[in-house]
Amino acid sequence: RSVWQVLLSELKGREPLWHGSAVKTIDGSSEALRPLPSLRRAYPPTRNQLGESAYPMVQLTVMHDALSGVAEDYELGPLNGDERQGELAQARRMMSRLTPGSIVIADRAYGILQMAKHAQAHGLKVVYRLKESMAKSVMSRNHVDAVLKPDLDIRVKWVPSKAELRAHPDWTQGECVAGRIITKKVVRQDKELLLVLFTTVDETCSALDVIKLYGHRWEIEGEIRDLKKTIGLSN
Repeated sequence: RSVWQVLLSELKGREPLWHGSAVKTIDGSSEALRPLPSLRRAYPPTRNQLGESAYPMVQLTVMHDALSGVAEDYELGPLNGDERQGELAQARRMMSRLTPGSIVIADRAYGILQMAKHAQAHGLKVVYRLKESMAKSVMSRNHVDAVLKPDLDIRVKWVPSKAELRAHPDWTQGECVAGRIITKKVVRQDKELLLVLFTTVDETCSALDVIKLYGHRWEIEGEIRDLKKTIGLSN
C-alpha cells in the first residue's frame, strides 16, 4: 500500500476532471486463493450443505479513477467467517476517504438508499444504476407515473420505504436524497437494454452527458475482465 501511495502522489493533480469534478468508479469481486493453510485461516473457504470448499475466499473492492482508469484505492478482507467483509461496507470506507465534490459511479448493487445517503453525508455526488423495481418504487413514492420508458429525466426525492425504516431505526421518515432518475435504451454486447440511473449531479449536466459518464464504468469493467484472462490476475 505504501508503494501504491508513492505512485499515486506522482499522479495527484493531473487526473482528468468532468465538469470540474473528479469521477471515481467502485466495483468488487470475490476471488479464490491458493489452498494454503495460512490463507485458509485468514480467508475462510465457503461452506455449503456438502461441507467446506478447498479454496480460501477473499473479497476485494477497488476504486478506479473513471476517466483515466488508474486504480486509486482498495479494501481487502475475508468473504466468509466472523470477520467477513461485504463489498458495500468496503465501498463505504473508500468513499469516506474521497474529496467532497467527487462523483461516484457504481452498478446496481450500490443502487440502494443506504449508499445514496452515505455519499450525501460525505459531500459526494453519485451516478448509480438502479434495478427497474427499485426505480419504480422510488417513482411511486414521489407520486410519479411508475412506467419506465426510455428518455426519462425526472426529479425525485428518494425517501425510505417502511421496510427500510424498520431496518434502520436511526432513519426518520422525512429523510431523503434528492436527485434525478434518467433512462436510456442502449445496446451493450449486442443486447438492447433499458439503462436506469439515479444521479445527484445537478441539471446543468444533461441526461445524455450523465449517461455517457456512466459508460466509463463499463470500459473499466471490460479492462479488468481482460486482465483476468490475459495475465491470470485472479491467480
